[in-house]
Amino acid sequence: MKRVLQIIGGMNRAGAETMLMNIYRTIDHSQVQFDFVIYRKERQDYEDEIEALGGRVLRISAKNPVRMTYEIRKILKSEGPYIAIHSHTLLNNAFAMLAALGLNVVRISHSHNTQSVVNESIIYRVYESITKLLIRIFSQKWLACGELAGYYLFGKAFVKRGKIIVLIQKDLQRLILMLFQLLGSSMG
Repeated sequence: MKRVLQIIGGMNRAGAETMLMNIYRTIDHSQVQFDFVIYRKERQDYEDEIEALGGRVLRISAKNPVRMTYEIRKILKSEGPYIAIHSHTLLNNAFAMLAALGLNVVRISHSHNTQSVVNESIIYRVYESITKLLIRIFSQKWLACGELAGYYLFGKAFVKRGKIIVLIQKDLQRLILMLFQLLGSSMG
């Protein structure tokens, strides 16, 4: 069985979380399992279902990027082996991609948003630019829930060159097949 490490803020009922659960419910769990790294201490809405399907919810408490990268890397090494890391945490995708460098893991960044929190400070703008650059450089696969989400996280040029796979949630079967193709697996 192959394992994929999903990096997401939490697993309560919301957009990206529900999309992930729709995929997770549909896959053949004898072929592929998901583990979920979350940043929340409290029990999450989907946690019982994840565990019933054979997945694990792994918590990290890091807020700073260095510690976050370290904790994700530690999970990749101690809880795996994983065939892929699939990050859904917008600018923090950069740290998940860095955590997986040098490991035999496919690095997937997924953009679900068309913007980040509006913050006009120069420090935030520098942080945003650096993390977007790291994501473009260190990801191996780039997914977006629509062109605008791709434009925001990866840049228009990246989208126009066809580097990004645009996924639409309403076409769940197509989305699942594309993810499995990215991972070099079959649905079973």
